[in-house]
Amino acid sequence: MPLLVGHNDYYPFPLKDEFAVPILILAYSSNRWLPFLRKVISIPLIQLVLILAFECARCFMALNWLKVAVETIPASRFKVPVVGPLICGTIGSCGGAFLPFEKGLKAIEDGVTYWILSGFTVMWLYLGTVHVAPIYHPTYTLTDTQAHGVCVLLLMFVQVLSFVYESIGNHHMRGVRKTWQSKLNRWVKGTRHKRKGD
Repeated sequence: MPLLVGHNDYYPFPLKDEFAVPILILAYSSNRWLPFLRKVISIPLIQLVLILAFECARCFMALNWLKVAVETIPASRFKVPVVGPLICGTIGSCGGAFLPFEKGLKAIEDGVTYWILSGFTVMWLYLGTVHVAPIYHPTYTLTDTQAHGVCVLLLMFVQVLSFVYESIGNHHMRGVRKTWQSKLNRWVKGTRHKRKGD
């Protein structure tokens, strides 16, 4: 991301945070020498908690890069930059799906995944409510923190809805992990096959 926006004052992971390497060592050691933790993590409610924590971290990272892009990229066609921040935020939200760069666009060859689509949607919501709306509507009063909270809650709501659907709505499919990502991929593939048939 720093390469995309020409941000020279950024120190990549793990150079910036003193706790990064110790936490990585602790996570590896726990996974390697404490096998009972794998059983604990396999409990559905624990999985849900971890997924929600991941969504919070993903949203924080993506919005951070959107903010950096808004501050770094100069506005051209509009009063604020739009396309650049959306691209930076979306890439920051999809967990490095496009990395390393040698992969090119393989991440979207079979259609847009849930992670990319949800990240793009949240970036639109945040950019529109925090940076665009106040310029065109001076009486608009949604703060940065409030918009961040709405974005996190939206991502968490989708994961909770998915969890409830899988664990309660599909008794005959219990034990089979059917994520929103796979459902979205199947839907995109189906629409692409229909277009080819036309």
